[in-house]
Amino acid sequence: MMNVSDYYRMYEQDLKQHIEILKRKDSQEHLSEANKCIQQMETELSGLNQKLKKQLQQEINNYKRIISQCNKPHHTKFKDDLEENDQIVDELDQLTQETLGLAESTNLRLSDGTMALNNAKYKKQELKSHIKKADLTISIMNRKITVDKGTLYIIIVLLGLIDVIALYKKIN
Repeated sequence: MMNVSDYYRMYEQDLKQHIEILKRKDSQEHLSEANKCIQQMETELSGLNQKLKKQLQQEINNYKRIISQCNKPHHTKFKDDLEENDQIVDELDQLTQETLGLAESTNLRLSDGTMALNNAKYKKQELKSHIKKADLTISIMNRKITVDKGTLYIIIVLLGLIDVIALYKKIN
């Protein structure tokens, strides 16, 4: 199933915490941890489908941009940069929600497909059972027809014999 892993979301939450701290103060430790979170998130993308991977890579690129802005000395940052970062985080949250919606939708469609396949399999087995019963009934009917034909031939032969005997007695 193409789903965002729990690990990805865990690293994302850790990253958001580190970014919040980096917005308030310079910290090499939090910068290093934020970069590790980014690396782990990129590692988690490997097993996903291309569409989901592309969306999540956009999220990661936005996070990288935020981190690079947080990496500047505080005296060069402006209030606009913080507002832009907040907007990016909001966009990332919205993209995250859309991604989750897509994953849930895909999961539902896969579940529906699985259910339809199981129903088709059950109907196929049921149909096979009905065909076997029909074959058995046809075989029984064919045997009865054969027996009935044999009985009919015997009756015809007996009637012929009776006619021959009656004709013989009439002549004598």
